[in-house]
Amino acid sequence: MDNENHKNTWNNFTKFVLWGTVAVIGVLVLWQYSYYKIDV
Repeated sequence: MDNENHKNTWNNFTKFVLWGTVAVIGVLVLWQYSYYKIDV
């Protein structure tokens, strides 16, 4: 595996992890928000 290919794979992986983390945090925040809204 040449270096350029490895770099592209790593960039895609990093982007995937970043967006996955953002999505999970977003879902948790929305879930907590709706949970407290219903609770009040």
